[in-house]
Amino acid sequence: MEEIFKLWKLSEKATQISLDNVGRIPFGTLAIVTDNNDPEGRRRIKVALPNTPSLNSDWLRRLLAYPNIDPPLPKIGETVLVLYANGLESNGWYLSLCNDTNPPRDKQSPLNDLSQEIPGNRDIEVKGNDDLVIGGKLTTNADDIEFNSEKDITAEVKGNIFMNALQAITLQAAQYVMFKVGQWTFKLFANGTSEVRGGVITIDMGGHGIRFTNVGTMEINGSPIAVEGAVDSDGDVIVDAGW
Repeated sequence: MEEIFKLWKLSEKATQISLDNVGRIPFGTLAIVTDNNDPEGRRRIKVALPNTPSLNSDWLRRLLAYPNIDPPLPKIGETVLVLYANGLESNGWYLSLCNDTNPPRDKQSPLNDLSQEIPGNRDIEVKGNDDLVIGGKLTTNADDIEFNSEKDITAEVKGNIFMNALQAITLQAAQYVMFKVGQWTFKLFANGTSEVRGGVITIDMGGHGIRFTNVGTMEINGSPIAVEGAVDSDGDVIVDAGW
C-alpha cells in the first residue's frame, strides 16, 4: 500500500510539472537566423524554430561568454543555439556555433591559433595600458595607416630600421627636425636655420662635386664666400677654385 501511495504522489508531481511546462520550451534547440536587423540596435535576432519553420520567433537576445566584447551578428541562414529563460518564448537567448552552415575558419592549428574575420570595422577602447608581446613577426597590411597621439611616440629597436617609399617620405615638425648619431646632432628649424653640434664636419664626396643653383648669398661668419670668377678688392679675378 505504501508503494502505491508513493507512486500516486510521484504521478501528481509529474502531472503538475507537465502542467507548469505547457506552452514552455524547457530545453535548448537549434534554429535558423531569419532576421538580424534589430531596430533598437540591441544585437537581437529572430529565428525559425524546427517546429514552426515558416514563422519568425520573438526577438532573441545575445549570450556572451565575455563582457565588453561586441562581435558581429550571425548572418541570415546561419544556425544558432536558442535557450529560453524559464522556458518562456518571450525570454529567449541565442549563442553562435560551428557546424556545416557555420564552418570554422581555416587556420594552421585549431588548438593554438586564433583566427578572426570582421566584415565591417573594429573599434577597441583601452582605458589603461595596452601591452603586446610577440615572439615572432608582426605583419600589417592596410591601404592607409594612421597614428594619433596626444603626447609622445617612442620606437626602440635593437637592429636596423628600413623604410622604403615608392613615392616620397615627408617629415613635418612645427619647431624643428633633429637627427642624432652618437655625439652628433643636426637640427633643422622651422625658420630655415640649421644647427650642427658634435665637432668638425667632414663630408666625403667620393670625387663628386657639389652644385648650388639660384643662390642669392652665401656667407661664413657674416662674410660672403668668394667663388671662381669673382673680383677681389684689388680688381683681380679669381681663376682657381682653391681645391
